[in-house]
Amino acid sequence: MPILTFLDWFLALVGGAMVVYEVFYLIMGLFIKPIVFPPAPQDKRYAILISARNESEVIGQLINSIRKNDYPQDLVDIWLVADNCTDDTAQIATSLGAHVIER
Repeated sequence: MPILTFLDWFLALVGGAMVVYEVFYLIMGLFIKPIVFPPAPQDKRYAILISARNESEVIGQLINSIRKNDYPQDLVDIWLVADNCTDDTAQIATSLGAHVIER
């Protein structure tokens, strides 16, 4: 019985410490201003590599989603590796402006 009493007190202490920790950071979050970072320069080139196999149903949505990004599109290259596709994944990606490598 003393072991169970000890475990009860120990678990209550640990649980209480976790609640105090959460409440402390909740209150601190109300008073501390978030850090504002300066906007990053948009002069870096990026290549987005997509590996796909029979993804014709979703590859168009993915490429369009990447294109909707507000980063300058002339600095973003989309590469698709069509891995033994038996559907028209490669053709869809090519029609949307992606560079396609078929294996």
